[in-house]
Amino acid sequence: MQPPNDQDFIANFLLEVQQETENASAELQMHPTYSPAAIQAEYQTAPYTLPTTQLYTHTLDVSSARDPFWEATFPDWTAAALHSVPHQPFSIPQTLQLVPPFTPPTPFAPSVPLQRQEPKQKQLTPPPVPCPSRKKEARRKKTVEQPGICMACGNTLALFNIRGDTTLLDSGLVIEILCPKCSRANASHGGPAMNRSLYPSIGDAGVGRVRTRADDDVELEITVEAVCFNCKGKYGFCGSCGGGGKYRTGKYRPIELFPKNRKTCLLSHVRVGNARLHYQVYTGADLPLGQLELLSEVYHDAFLALYATPKVIQEVPAFATFVGLNNFLRAAWSDALVDILRPATPTSTSIWYCAAGWIINPPRKKGKSTRHVLFDSQDTSSEDSGLNSPPLDSGTFGTDPQKYKIWAGNVSQSPQPQPQSDPTERCYVGVCASEHQLPTHSIYLAQVGVMQSVQSQGIAQQLILRTLNRIQRESFTPIRYVWLLTRRINLPMQRFSEKCGFMLKDLFERTYPECTDDVRWFVREGYDMNEYITYVAKVDQVQSRARGRQPLDGDE
Repeated sequence: MQPPNDQDFIANFLLEVQQETENASAELQMHPTYSPAAIQAEYQTAPYTLPTTQLYTHTLDVSSARDPFWEATFPDWTAAALHSVPHQPFSIPQTLQLVPPFTPPTPFAPSVPLQRQEPKQKQLTPPPVPCPSRKKEARRKKTVEQPGICMACGNTLALFNIRGDTTLLDSGLVIEILCPKCSRANASHGGPAMNRSLYPSIGDAGVGRVRTRADDDVELEITVEAVCFNCKGKYGFCGSCGGGGKYRTGKYRPIELFPKNRKTCLLSHVRVGNARLHYQVYTGADLPLGQLELLSEVYHDAFLALYATPKVIQEVPAFATFVGLNNFLRAAWSDALVDILRPATPTSTSIWYCAAGWIINPPRKKGKSTRHVLFDSQDTSSEDSGLNSPPLDSGTFGTDPQKYKIWAGNVSQSPQPQPQSDPTERCYVGVCASEHQLPTHSIYLAQVGVMQSVQSQGIAQQLILRTLNRIQRESFTPIRYVWLLTRRINLPMQRFSEKCGFMLKDLFERTYPECTDDVRWFVREGYDMNEYITYVAKVDQVQSRARGRQPLDGDE
């Protein structure tokens, strides 16, 4: 509701407007040479903007108004100038825009056009209303599932997950596909072979295309993912695993990793983000027993994140079932723990180490596995602790152990639990088990497990670097080489090895022929070398690559 003083001002203003209109009509009668038609035509072709300083002698107080941007429509001032406007009662409009009245040009200088003058006061105009973003509307996508049926034999080949614009999918799509057998038969009989691949490709499920119902020549901006019926019951899609996909974000996991009524798998899905990272390198004696279960969970998740995929399960016989995959990883970690925790003897020629990486106060977790435990505040340092235990025996070398002088302490010494005082919450994100092989002056990386995230490569490099640094400080002999074994099917680990400075064993021998006699000892019993690949690198190369990376948050 308008304030009383503003109402009086508006009423007086309208009365003044009416009086000005009557005066303009009287002036027109005094100058008959100007006809109404001529005045109206001149005004419409060259409108005038007159100063408003004399008209607006009062400032409206709109602070208490509901809508400060007043707007109203008045009659055409040209027409109002030709006729007298009778007195009419008025009502205050809800919104009002003050428009200056029309003043006709002077009759004494008709050939001189009046100049436009800019008003000194700005009109109150409403702010522009933001239009809805068309880009956001265009980016709205969804995924629909349609069966792909061979047009010749009628067999259902696969289920197709088609993802694209919502409007496009709602208009309807048609899948024209022939199975490989019918496609070859159709071509052999002279029929029109469907050699035009689907847009986009759907793999080996068949030959054909996807088109709209209205236009079959339109290039569709969609993705088509073919899932066979056998795989439909064996795998589920987890969007929280990240990474992904050619088709969508996420990865397919064995159905055993999905609890009932859940669309995400049981893996941790921890994201390090900007959290501060801490590292520690242990031997069997100084490794707290309370951490073994947590480190086992990290390795378990890292192993499944890497190998629990349809490609690996279908191509590796040992991983043909989820049970076989799970048994293999448990055996691998158990063997590593046995090596790390085995009591030392005077004949030991190797030392095992375990490096761990963690963050404090981790973000909200997803999944049921627990990696949080209360630890002694004395064990929260990011610096590596000194060697305070006898080395562990690998039993793989027959070299004189006295030559290396590596054993000290009591053979019966075993790792003891550390006190639990002033606890701090931890979330482990990486673990690395390695063996210092003194006769060959090398370090064997037995297990490297890092939670899958953007920083996975950097965390793994830091674990390896911290291990190398500690071994070099405490070794009586120089360290020359670092080597590891990885499966031929494990392409991510192969790419990681090459980025860290490792070379294939054959390439390393050709590049450094003087190292051939040392490298030939880099073998492990019980490994089928038709299934594994050996990578070798010089220690300084691995260290320079790791130190050359951008430091991670929390590195000390």
